[in-house]
Amino acid sequence: MGNEREIETRLAERFAFLYVHVQFICRSAGDRRLLQIDFSGVGHRMTIAGLRRLCDDVSSEAGGALYGTVNLDYSGDVMSVEMMVELE
Repeated sequence: MGNEREIETRLAERFAFLYVHVQFICRSAGDRRLLQIDFSGVGHRMTIAGLRRLCDDVSSEAGGALYGTVNLDYSGDVMSVEMMVELE
């Protein structure tokens, strides 16, 4: 799994993201089983199915499975994504 910076580096290299931020989220004391991942750099059009595949691939690379809601934000031509991953 690794720490936040290692995961950010791995995701940035694997998916060529322009920006990646990873943060552990604790549901209870000491429970670090959720990751919040924000990224941008997906600068081309994609279908909802393509976005789902990308989020599943990012989740798998981070060591878990997609969890909850995926949030999209568009600024100009750049799409940014916020998602949660439940670690396995």
